[in-house]
Amino acid sequence: MKTSRFFLLFITITWLFACEPAKNNSPASEAISALENNLYDQEGNLDLNTANELISKYEAWADSLPNAPQTPEYLFIGADLSINMLNVSRTMRLLDKIIKDYPTYDKRGLSMFLKAFVYEEQLNDTSLARKQYELFLSEYPEHDFSDDAKLAIRNLGKTPEDLIREFEMMESE
Repeated sequence: MKTSRFFLLFITITWLFACEPAKNNSPASEAISALENNLYDQEGNLDLNTANELISKYEAWADSLPNAPQTPEYLFIGADLSINMLNVSRTMRLLDKIIKDYPTYDKRGLSMFLKAFVYEEQLNDTSLARKQYELFLSEYPEHDFSDDAKLAIRNLGKTPEDLIREFEMMESE
């Protein structure tokens, strides 16, 4: 679905402009910075090997420094990369860690939304997607993505043809 790809591209671009470099010069943060700098080739294509290595570094960072200020952001970036690489189990593990371990993280709500999105788009599990969207809405009713979650719930299980018919009916009214 083009909307899904656009959304994933949006998240990746947002990450590129929002990511802050590590705040210390430890070997771990230097390794992370080096990988971040080599994540994309000259044509702007994601280097999958570098991305996998970077996600592993983020996970190792989170395991060894769970209270460091950048830890939830590293986990979020790792989840974002993992979504784009269609690595569902890794994505869910990272999102679950954010949701469970970082309740005050400013992107926790977005992490909950993304979890529902993965259930819907990558796992095609409309039941779990609905539950996760509803959980997201109950905890973050005023979130920027709350309207998207409501729309997703309304459209769960509908084929593209169903959506086109509904859109055409709305236009003819």
